[in-house]
Amino acid sequence: MLKLPRIPLGQTPDSVGLAYENVCFPSRIDGTLLKGWYIPGKRAFTLVIVNGGAQNRVDLETGTLEISQDLVEKGYNTLLFDLRGRGESEGQGYHLVHSERDLGGAVDYLKQRFPSSNIGLMGFSTGAAAAIIFASREKVAAVISDNCFASVTDSLTTKLATDWGVPRLIVRMIAPMLFLTARILHGYKKVDPVGRVADITCPILFIQGDADDLVPISEAYELHKASGNALDDLWIVPNTGHTQAYHTNPALYIERVTGFLEKTEVKSG
Repeated sequence: MLKLPRIPLGQTPDSVGLAYENVCFPSRIDGTLLKGWYIPGKRAFTLVIVNGGAQNRVDLETGTLEISQDLVEKGYNTLLFDLRGRGESEGQGYHLVHSERDLGGAVDYLKQRFPSSNIGLMGFSTGAAAAIIFASREKVAAVISDNCFASVTDSLTTKLATDWGVPRLIVRMIAPMLFLTARILHGYKKVDPVGRVADITCPILFIQGDADDLVPISEAYELHKASGNALDDLWIVPNTGHTQAYHTNPALYIERVTGFLEKTEVKSG
């Protein structure tokens, strides 16, 4: 597991004309202080946005501020926050380590402050994996999974082979040692999203770009099949790379997401 660099926040919701509130709350278990923005809409439904990798709450590649702007216009509240070691949150960030603790802190904060509001999770890449793993253990209203991988080992293999040019066979051979080291040093326990997705009781919208060079399109189908929930939806976005679906067609992206959430609200009601 690689230590992540801290990327400073480059913008605020003011940049897209949004009113917002600075918030902070502790992570579960170890109490690491996490910081973020609560952006109010008009519905009793809040989406917690979970970034991937080293990205903080302002993810220009994914377009988190613009997505929040569009969701708020549709009435949804959003919570953008930094996982530990990212942006302005305390701690040191590592790939895949303690993301569920941090997400748990965000959900706890919202439940305490808005006990009658529905809470959904919207995750990107490793943030989507964190959302799926969290939702397999605790009930939420909905999950939006944007370009989630099915297997941690497969994802690590592709990442190292792509970024460092390490042969895939070698990565697979040393992967058990890497996972063991991460567990000893950071308490990381390897959990594959494909092995947990069937435990999620709420509907899931799987979004996958067909030109993703990090997560093969086959893994989206694998996750969707493993879930087995008739209320799930799978959207394959043509000519789209990793977590680029919003940028490919912003209006259609928001239409698909909010349409899915509205059906979710009807079913839960």
